[in-house]
Amino acid sequence: MKNYCIGIFFTSFLSCLAQEDSTRVRYFKPFDDNITTKLSVNSTSNSFVLNDVANNMRYDIVPNDRERIDLGISYRSIAFSFGFAPDFLATNKDNNNSKLYNLNFRAFHKQWTQSFDLYSQRGFYLEANDQQVPLPEMKTLKIGGQTSYILNKNFSFRAVSAQSEWQQKSAGSFVPTLSLYYTKLRFKIEDFDETVNIYTAALSPAYYYNFVIRKNFFFSLGVLPGFGVEYADSDASALYQMEISAALGYNSDTFFAGINSNAKYFNSNTGSDVEWGDTVSRGEIYLGYRFKPPKKLTETTDKINQKLPFKK
Repeated sequence: MKNYCIGIFFTSFLSCLAQEDSTRVRYFKPFDDNITTKLSVNSTSNSFVLNDVANNMRYDIVPNDRERIDLGISYRSIAFSFGFAPDFLATNKDNNNSKLYNLNFRAFHKQWTQSFDLYSQRGFYLEANDQQVPLPEMKTLKIGGQTSYILNKNFSFRAVSAQSEWQQKSAGSFVPTLSLYYTKLRFKIEDFDETVNIYTAALSPAYYYNFVIRKNFFFSLGVLPGFGVEYADSDASALYQMEISAALGYNSDTFFAGINSNAKYFNSNTGSDVEWGDTVSRGEIYLGYRFKPPKKLTETTDKINQKLPFKK
């Protein structure tokens, strides 16, 4: 009788675990064993603004418009994309001296996600008092990333960020995030040549929600307010961060498509009468396809995973 009761207990316990896992699967469908490829056309820029409050002056430092083509690939826990701005695109033809390079990398482990971003730009113009001054030799470099933890296991962050999962039931989650970035600005105008180095760190209680519409369509929203500190050439100041993202798309087992938009904004008081703003904006239209990888790739990846402290 005792053994019978113990058997019932463990059977019920395992049944509950299976039911919980089955419920989670119904919320989203993973494609860990598929290669996900994505081709997109997008516009990415890193612009800056300087507000001289004392003199009521605003200076906008805006990059020349450059459209970019991106190729993205994700497999299991890794998502990678590389973009370049070819001169044959209509928007880029008038900006031959301008350059834009962008590299994005994202890794996943259970409920953790780590991103790495690189933005390199050349060719800006200065807007002030309804006038524009070209800055063709100005260069900027931004390197950094975000470390995030997804609290709700039923919410798929990959469904929007890497398209390596398919959210099949609406869900949202708080996603606490630590953002760390380094920005280098080189101002070069004739004989004037000055470089500014900026380091930023911010902690954010982000929230994201994926709305599923008639199974195959989705709409996603995310907001990331944060506070931190900024160091500009050894001068420290308080930092405010705001990031907003939105996405609309179509999903199936193989084909997917959609549009994404994202804007990161950093604001700091560099002095009692001076405010500094830094914005990274991105808009994207994409098409993608998922397929089974070659058997050799799967076997090699499995061998590597066995030597790592985590799986997939």
